[in-house]
Amino acid sequence: MSTQLEKISIDAYFKKIETLSALSLYGQNVKIATHHIVKDVCEFAKNNANNPNTYLLALKEQLTAMANRTHPSMPGYKSTMEYAASLIVIHKL
Repeated sequence: MSTQLEKISIDAYFKKIETLSALSLYGQNVKIATHHIVKDVCEFAKNNANNPNTYLLALKEQLTAMANRTHPSMPGYKSTMEYAASLIVIHKL
C-alpha cells in the first residue's frame, strides 16, 4: 500500500475515534465501539500496511497528541482518545 493511502486510512480511523469521543461528551458509553475500531485498524495494518508497526505507531501518536491537547472541560473526549491509544499495542518480532 502506498504511503499516501496509508495516511488517508489513518485519518479515516482517527476520524471514527474522534466521532466516538464527541459522542462520549453527551454521556454515551463508547468503549465497545472504540474497541471494535481499534481491532479493525490493527487487522487492517496487519494485512495491508507496508510496515504495520509504523502504521499503528503513527495512529497511536496522533491519538495521544489529541488527548494531550484536549481541554480539561472535556474529560470524556480525552478519556476516549487515551483509551483508544492504550488499546494499540505494538509487538516487536
